[in-house]
Amino acid sequence: MYRQTKKSIKHLDNLRKFMDLHIFPNERHYQDCLANATNRYAAIPLVDDLKDKAKALGLWNLFIHPEQSQFSSNGGLTHLEYAPLAEQMGHVLWSPEVFNCNAPNTGNMEVLMKYGTPDQQDISKNNSLEFSAGLEIPRS
Repeated sequence: MYRQTKKSIKHLDNLRKFMDLHIFPNERHYQDCLANATNRYAAIPLVDDLKDKAKALGLWNLFIHPEQSQFSSNGGLTHLEYAPLAEQMGHVLWSPEVFNCNAPNTGNMEVLMKYGTPDQQDISKNNSLEFSAGLEIPRS
């Protein structure tokens, strides 16, 4: 039987607390913001605020594997360590974006981390592990 590592348990505990404090209570607010947005694809200020909180708590880019640990502030997580975190984030459709763990950005970031040129990787590193900044569709 698989047993979670101490690292995974610590991140899962922190993630659950974050979800309880910031994600679940804001589900209605998120829906209201989306319903009232003039541009459905524009950034939602609530999500941007929560991203800052998630980063400050070390809940950012949790999907990064130890093989790319140079791009991670937590040394990376194995797939088995990350799986319960992804499950927890999956309870609310929009929450993975708060932790910078949403598709398609994670796949794009993985490609850059693994196969990107040094220039592409340096740009990513200089964005404080916010790889998605250069990969997102421009929002207006």
